[in-house]
Amino acid sequence: EEKEEKEEKEEKEEKEGNITKTIQCLTKIATSFQHKGFINYFGMQRFGKYHDTADVGIAVLKGNFELAIEIIMRPKGEDYEEEERQKQQKEEEQQSKKEEKDKYGGGGKGCGSGRKRQYDRYNQMKVGNARIRWSKRFGEILLINKDDNNKEDASTEKNNKDNEEKLKEAERKCAREILPQLGRFMVCEVSILSYLSRKPRDYKGAFGCIAKNLRLMFLHSYQSLLWNKAASYRMKKRIAEGETDGMDDAKDSCSSNEDVQVGDLVLIEDKSQKEGGSGTSGLQGKKVKIVTQEDVKNQNYCITDVVLPLLGYKVQYPQNDTKTSFETMLQNDGLTLEHFNNIQDRELALGGDYRKLICRPSDVDFEIKRYFNPLQPLLQTDLMEVHNVPVPPPVTIGRQKQDAMVVDNLQHKENDACNKNDEDEKEQPNKKQNTLLGMVIGFTLPPSSYATIALRELMKRPTSNEYQSKLLLEGDCERNLGKGFD
Repeated sequence: EEKEEKEEKEEKEEKEGNITKTIQCLTKIATSFQHKGFINYFGMQRFGKYHDTADVGIAVLKGNFELAIEIIMRPKGEDYEEEERQKQQKEEEQQSKKEEKDKYGGGGKGCGSGRKRQYDRYNQMKVGNARIRWSKRFGEILLINKDDNNKEDASTEKNNKDNEEKLKEAERKCAREILPQLGRFMVCEVSILSYLSRKPRDYKGAFGCIAKNLRLMFLHSYQSLLWNKAASYRMKKRIAEGETDGMDDAKDSCSSNEDVQVGDLVLIEDKSQKEGGSGTSGLQGKKVKIVTQEDVKNQNYCITDVVLPLLGYKVQYPQNDTKTSFETMLQNDGLTLEHFNNIQDRELALGGDYRKLICRPSDVDFEIKRYFNPLQPLLQTDLMEVHNVPVPPPVTIGRQKQDAMVVDNLQHKENDACNKNDEDEKEQPNKKQNTLLGMVIGFTLPPSSYATIALRELMKRPTSNEYQSKLLLEGDCERNLGKGFD
């Protein structure tokens, strides 16, 4: 018995020691977040649900509006999956109808419900089907490369014209057929198909029918992608040259100028709208300066003053390797800086902007809570406040059993099941429980910064639905993902 008690005591001390170390680590990370901030990336929502808006921006900058339209209208990955599921489902339904026919002698019993289910599935998949139908709109009609027309004789040219008329007719017919299948919030797709149903194969005109703010969205998405990559390059270079990694201590990020490099851009003036500036975006009221060797020597600036440009024809560029990184990224996409100066559509002209490399939040307040029930709310929700339901009190360090949990009557059945488990635990006081640690944090960000990015940089974990939906409540929360994250 003494041996068992000793082992149990050692296990308990080891567990408490691990918890203490984890709390210290979380405190250090949150304190660093408060004083040093985080890399001011653009959020993933900037790049669209399917992460292809930047691809449209690249095509527009190249003047390839046919490709831009194809990217917007093309089937997404889930559409192909739905098509395969639909084929499989159709085969299953045909088999089911055959069995029903054999059983009931012709059609009757059970057929109505089958048709209803099929209609419901059709409604869910019609957008995907419309995209797939559009991708196959030309069928077996031969697509002719316009650049080859000069090499051909008159008879071939006539055949090409006939072929082009067939392409236009096929596209007009397809656009009219699938237009009613699109959802009312698919504004870009509806605008494109409405135009092409009248003027098929005029892709530049179709793109021009999209609302101006949405057309600019595609170009801004590519600007943001380049900025994010340049920010990663700048920060990697900072670490590679032996500078701080931003997490080594909780000193203020302006405590030294080691992070500023010769050739960096720093923001020296940023007027508000009341002072005549352009506000959260735009160049009006902003002035930048290129950092010199003398500035570095005199420690005139710090990392929070450093900005990176959003590419455009009005901005200055850093005079160091960061500018080279921009040029390399553009070259990989088949572009140059001149493409931003030669946009023919004046409505889409990109003057550019400056964005701070590091964002430092204000009003940071955090608290680390220890609890046992993964479904226990750590904050009072609006619904709980309306129904006067308090948050359970914090758990005391070393306590082995959670206090009775107050459960909102409007919560899901899972919470009711957890209540039952709590009652069972009262009858079994010796039952071991896993300790959970949670951080409740609040902060304020400046305009145009993203809370999702702040949390991602704080947790070093993705904030996407794909990742978050696969996390498990108990044990190793990431074991369902197949591979952990470093």
